[in-house]
Amino acid sequence: MDSRKGKPVHQIESFHSATKLRQAGVNFKSRGDRDCLLDVAFHRGLRTEFYIPQLKIHRDTESLFRNLMVLEKRLYPGKEYICHYINLLSILVVKPKDAKLLMKNNIVTSYKDEVAVRDLIYRLASSATDLYSCYHEIFSAVDVYYKSSWANNPAYFVEEFFGNFWKGVATVSAAILLILTSVQTICAILSLR
Repeated sequence: MDSRKGKPVHQIESFHSATKLRQAGVNFKSRGDRDCLLDVAFHRGLRTEFYIPQLKIHRDTESLFRNLMVLEKRLYPGKEYICHYINLLSILVVKPKDAKLLMKNNIVTSYKDEVAVRDLIYRLASSATDLYSCYHEIFSAVDVYYKSSWANNPAYFVEEFFGNFWKGVATVSAAILLILTSVQTICAILSLR
């Protein structure tokens, strides 16, 4: 059953991967009890949660989705909801660690590893290149939350300033330089007295 009929389709303007959203405090929840693969929701509150129906990946998943996407494009132009869902997943899953996060939260189940899941989503998304989506309201709400919460979440700073070895070295070097400059300034002021 399609719960998205009649929803306007607009361009998605901001993209945030699953791990970046998790660092901003978003909890991913599986909607395993839902029949509709398109029943996606985002709720802000004490616990900000992104609800996504469970996607079970099997050997035939890629061919099934490719056929459904072609069917939508041919017979239902303007109502390509499976393509929109694949675009949603491709925005959330940029790196294998994003796929691993969704697998850990039972949003994606697969008989393969997170690299294979990321690659599958990437291949499917290459066929659904449209950046317009029926999920634009959800993406807008996620973007507003992400922009308002990044400063309140220390995990963001850890990722931003210590995300890899060189970022960490640059951050520590800048902090040491700032401290030494401050000490030198204080010593210069005290020596003038």
